[in-house]
Amino acid sequence: MRTWPSAFAAVLLAASCAHAFDVDAWYAKRALHLQEAERLRVAYTNCVARLQQTADNVTLPVETNPDGSVRFIVQARRAQFFLDEGLVWAENVVAKRFDEAGGLDTRIDARACVVDRHSKSGWAEGAVRVRHGKTTLTGRNAYFSSAESFVRISEAADIQSEDVEAGAAAADMPGRASGGPSGAPRTARIRSATSDYDREEGVILFDGGVRIEYAGDYTMNADLLYAFLSGTNALSRVVAVGGVTITNGARVGTCSAATYRRLRREIEMHGDGKDHPAHLADHGGDATELDGAKIRFWLDSEQVEVEDSRITTKLDGRGPRT
Repeated sequence: MRTWPSAFAAVLLAASCAHAFDVDAWYAKRALHLQEAERLRVAYTNCVARLQQTADNVTLPVETNPDGSVRFIVQARRAQFFLDEGLVWAENVVAKRFDEAGGLDTRIDARACVVDRHSKSGWAEGAVRVRHGKTTLTGRNAYFSSAESFVRISEAADIQSEDVEAGAAAADMPGRASGGPSGAPRTARIRSATSDYDREEGVILFDGGVRIEYAGDYTMNADLLYAFLSGTNALSRVVAVGGVTITNGARVGTCSAATYRRLRREIEMHGDGKDHPAHLADHGGDATELDGAKIRFWLDSEQVEVEDSRITTKLDGRGPRT
C-alpha cells in the first residue's frame, strides 16, 4: 500500500483542485490518525482480554456541546468501562454524532468497538457501517475520530454516495444524460482495499485495487484515488493515480493519472513521458485510437482534445491508418 503520493501525483492534485489542497499537511495529519488507530486497535485487544463483568443496554454520552447538549453518544447491547484508562469496550454498537441543531449528523454501526472518552476516538472490530447524509461507508475494522470527523476503513472499503445535485443539474440541461428518469440522482460507488474519509477537508483517499462506478456514466480503475467533496458532501472531483483504466460507453482510456470534474462532466487523462502516453480508443464508428501527453473528453458529447497527439483510424475494414 502507498503511504505517500509521487511528485507527479502531488502536482496533479494541486492543479485539479479549485481550493488549495496542501498534500504534505494532509498526509502529516493522516499519519497521526494512523498512529491513533494502531493505539486503539491494541487497546481493543487488551480490553477484550480483560473483560469480566459487563453492563447491558448501555447509553454513554462521549462528547457534549458547550450548552450541555449531547454531540456524540454510544449505545451498546453490552459494555464494560475501564475507568483508569478512559476506555469503554462495547458490543453491538450504534454511535451517533449530532450537528449543532441537534439533528443526526453521522451514525456508525459496528459489531464491537473500544472508545477513548478522552480523545473522542475509537476502533471498531469486524463489520462496520458509517452513514453521513447521502454517503454510506462499509467495510471491516475501522478507526473513527468524532473530534476531527475522520474515518478509516482498514479492509474491504466500499463507499456509495448519492449525488442529488448531479441529477437535478442534468435534468435542466437539454441533451445531457441525467443518470435516470426525470433527473434522478446519480450514485457513485467506490471500492478499494482501504479508505480514509476526512470530512473536515472534504477528501477521501482510496488505496489498493480501486474501482469507481459512477451511475453508468463511466467506470474507473486505479491504484490510488482521491475523491473531493463539495460543501453539500456531493462528489466534486476525482483524481486517480497509477494504472488508470476508464470506460465510458464505447470509449476505453488508459493512462498514468486522470482527473474527473463533475460540474464540467469531463475526464482529463495524463501520460507519463513519451514512452507512456495517455491512450483513448473509441470502438464505435471508425474505431479511432488516440495517443497524447494529455487527453480530455466530455462524458455527454463526442468532443475530445489531445495534446501532442497521434491518431490511428480503421477505415472500411482495411486496417489501421495513422
